[in-house]
Amino acid sequence: MSHSLLTAGIVGFLCAGCGWLLGRYLTVPLAHWLQTAVFPATNITVVVIATEQLATLTPGTLVELGFVIGVLGVCVHLAGDIITVSGIQSFLPFSLRRISLSRLRSASTLANTFFLLLGILAMGTVIFALSPFAGAFL
Repeated sequence: MSHSLLTAGIVGFLCAGCGWLLGRYLTVPLAHWLQTAVFPATNITVVVIATEQLATLTPGTLVELGFVIGVLGVCVHLAGDIITVSGIQSFLPFSLRRISLSRLRSASTLANTFFLLLGILAMGTVIFALSPFAGAFL
């Protein structure tokens, strides 16, 4: 059941909920606190840009972002599994049909480690690019 499109939707909604919680209780209050209490009259460009961008991470924005990241994260994993011998049952619980697109085995430690590191690098890049600090370095 964990390797189905239904699971991708459920994970998307869970990540959307986490995004709402982050926006409601962390990013917006933190930006407000930084603008009013910590750096009320600063002229440091990096700090001003970072706090302004942090303030744009509202609950609505983070809900959308969380949903997309959750669904696409599971779908990318499914795309990797569909090219192995074991394949996936993408329409569980509605259909038991298994889909496999090749005869590749998934037991290669080297390949699995490479793709794990590639995924971590991609996630780190996206997180930095979406962070309030990325615009401060342009």
